[in-house]
Amino acid sequence: MTEFWQNLFFSRQYHPQGSSYLWQSELVGLHFISDLLIGIGYYLISLILFYITRKNRNLPFNDILILFALLMLGCGSIHLLSVWTLWYPAYWVSGWLKAGVALTFMHTVLVMVESIPKVVGKSSKGKNFKGVDTQNSASLQESEETKKI
Repeated sequence: MTEFWQNLFFSRQYHPQGSSYLWQSELVGLHFISDLLIGIGYYLISLILFYITRKNRNLPFNDILILFALLMLGCGSIHLLSVWTLWYPAYWVSGWLKAGVALTFMHTVLVMVESIPKVVGKSSKGKNFKGVDTQNSASLQESEETKKI
């Protein structure tokens, strides 16, 4: 193993996270089990979301579901890496992974903001994602309300 990879995953420059817990087995165990189960949960949710989008490519917001699945993978990886850093101080890997997940979050926010018109029922063409003409239905509703007055 090269020195670069050795320092990246097994750095002796830093202390493992478990030392911050004074190696108290109950506390280390709590973080180990919690991060492990959270990481597995995130991975399972990712698999389910990928499965749903693969089996039904006509879902209106497939791109957002895929981004959520990627976010779940990233968050799960952060928790699984937290298990690793209990014993091995791979803090550079952890930091870069968090930075990648942060960028994915910001990209997802932008995609979601752009999707707001579809989500609330209107697109740029005046139709919601079900194909209903929202501009005409709104004017119909207004004219009916005007007739009542």
